[in-house]
Amino acid sequence: MPRVAESSPLADVEALLRVLFAPEAFDRTSGFQDADWADLAHLAERVGATTMFVARLKEQQRLAKVPEPTRSASLAVYMDNAAHTLMLEHELRGLLADFERAAVAVAPLKGGALMMAGVHRDMGGRFFNDLDLLTRAKDRERVDEILRTRGFAVACSGESPKHLPPYRRGNVIVEVHEFAYWESDKTRVDLDRWWTQGTSLALTVAHLLHHLFVSSVTEPELMFKTLWDVRELRRHGANFWVEARKASSRAGLGEELAAIESALDQLERGAAIEGSARRIATLCQPLSRDERGARELEYVAHSLFNSPTWYRWQHAGWTLLPPRTIVERVHGLAPGSPWVAAAYAVRPFRLAAAGLTRLARFSMRRLRHRD
Repeated sequence: MPRVAESSPLADVEALLRVLFAPEAFDRTSGFQDADWADLAHLAERVGATTMFVARLKEQQRLAKVPEPTRSASLAVYMDNAAHTLMLEHELRGLLADFERAAVAVAPLKGGALMMAGVHRDMGGRFFNDLDLLTRAKDRERVDEILRTRGFAVACSGESPKHLPPYRRGNVIVEVHEFAYWESDKTRVDLDRWWTQGTSLALTVAHLLHHLFVSSVTEPELMFKTLWDVRELRRHGANFWVEARKASSRAGLGEELAAIESALDQLERGAAIEGSARRIATLCQPLSRDERGARELEYVAHSLFNSPTWYRWQHAGWTLLPPRTIVERVHGLAPGSPWVAAAYAVRPFRLAAAGLTRLARFSMRRLRHRD
């Protein structure tokens, strides 16, 4: 069998997908040499799938097939992630207990929802960056008090119109959301709608898809993680899956969920990746700098022109009038500086100039690449 590095980029990705999601009898690695396994490990690193790669081979008792020093390096990433995930789980349980004692309504989102439901069998396999909580806007001050009591403070980075400025304590980050996502009719899925439109896991499926395809840049790291989540959710049980398809359809993502399910079905049968599943495999490919830039521009354009009006206003407000602490930090001003008013005044011009500069650089790189 030819080395992974000598085949086409999509064939490389398909080889990795089969190792992660196909039964061992169908993953087509029987002829792999040390170099092939090393190439796969390096590809997994490039697309943010190292923890999944190690978890899968551990499950099949095949990790020894990856040669040293690649095996030890990959295992170290997996072990660090497992320790971090267990710490996040402990923190999440403590947070939810504090919210319950304070009688403040809350729901864990995305990875946190999967964590509390016990969906993932290997806590080291799925990368968890932070904890996402869904709360009511009217409880904002009480939420802030709960988090500060646990030693959290507003972080120096990570702001987004999708959530309040993140809180941080050490290497634990908490993002507080006052809506999870929006449906195809632009309806905001806030905490009250979250509790009335279906089970938590069903809505989590729709939220994961929205996060992948709508409200974030679609990157291979996120594509692999979503595939892993959906595979684990399907193994967890089928009682919520009809609701999950309905919730995804309400979010305008029914076809995307069908494509992901088709990809997993084909991989699990050892079949060729065809039809809509082919697009899923394509989205798993590593991105060049220009390709990543194009995805980012596509995401920004979508946010500006296709998102709900209420979100566009929220995005504009966050962009032009961020919290004072953010403006002070960006401009290197001391807290309480009288120059912050001038910084707000020039902010639209700075943003426009930065955007045009970035677009020009991207266009020049594309032109040079064509030449």
